[in-house]
Amino acid sequence: MLLAAALVLALAALVAAGHAMHREHRSRHELESARARLARMDAELPKREQETAVAANALRRDVRVSFEVNEARYDRAVVAHLLQDFRDVAGGEEAIYWRWIPERDSLAPSVWSSDGTRPAYFSITEWAPLVQWSAEGGIIQTVGQDELVHVGAAPVMQGETLLGVLSITHRSGLGLDRTALREWLPRLALQLATVQELVDVRRRYGRHMRQSQAMLDAVQRLQGDKTGEGLARALCETALDVSGARAAALIRWDAEADSGEVYFATEATGLRAPASLDGASVVAEACRSGKLHVLEDACGLTDGQSLFGIPRAIQGSGSVAVVPLTKDGRTLGALVLEAEEIGALTQDEARPLTVLGAVVVGSLELMWQFAEVDKR
Repeated sequence: MLLAAALVLALAALVAAGHAMHREHRSRHELESARARLARMDAELPKREQETAVAANALRRDVRVSFEVNEARYDRAVVAHLLQDFRDVAGGEEAIYWRWIPERDSLAPSVWSSDGTRPAYFSITEWAPLVQWSAEGGIIQTVGQDELVHVGAAPVMQGETLLGVLSITHRSGLGLDRTALREWLPRLALQLATVQELVDVRRRYGRHMRQSQAMLDAVQRLQGDKTGEGLARALCETALDVSGARAAALIRWDAEADSGEVYFATEATGLRAPASLDGASVVAEACRSGKLHVLEDACGLTDGQSLFGIPRAIQGSGSVAVVPLTKDGRTLGALVLEAEEIGALTQDEARPLTVLGAVVVGSLELMWQFAEVDKR
């Protein structure tokens, strides 16, 4: 009797050991498979170009857009490779991340696992209402017969905020049955939300760092020559790099005398400094107000004379920004930028210029005071 019990216990131990070895083998296989997928994703991701030093021109709109387009392309590749992994895990043909558009209460395909400019295997007429329902109801949706599922969809959430929907489809049926799919879809959607959040944070951080480095470069360029024409030239040329404008002029303003002069101007302005400013000109009025003045459509200043009140033979400007140089509530001058195209200069383009003005206004005031002493 005891021998029989011992044999039963030994057999049970062998069975348990067999199950344990099977689970260990399966776990090792899953781990190796996951490592292989990560290695494949890393190898297939587009290699980012070597980071170069950010110069002052990174504040220009066209340069900013170029940076952001390249970053968006890389981020999209990251998410696309993640979706390919989701597709393979679920045994699907295609996985799609649908972005939720709050203002339209609708979804739009953002990234997908298949190649091409649009999803290749998703049936809009059959499956789109299901994906929309998953977003609006915040629930997991599956469509198929019995345990065979053709499409599964799960909302992608960030806290209480709906980011979109993850869909995985196969026209002949997914590799996971309905029960397994309902278990896996929420986990995959959570992973997608985490990656998307990290991508968004990295993009905001990168934008902030580029702006900071570009502004630092611009400020450092102004430290080279702090006297005379050198500082004025550095300010105007740096402003051109920062804004992408075609011409710049530095105005010196005397609030007590209610008058001003063009102290320095780049060649494209058509001005020769020094030149007296007309008191009725646009620039003079901006100096009196001491406020940023941006004309996104400056086509009314066809001959450029009403801008400074000085005749000049140049092509009219498409847009103009007048950035006042103020200190302790007093307007000491202004930085005037002209661009060829309408809308090329906006409030956003002019904002970094106010920082540059604040950096140099103290040096300009001291320089102009010394000039007055020399004159007297």
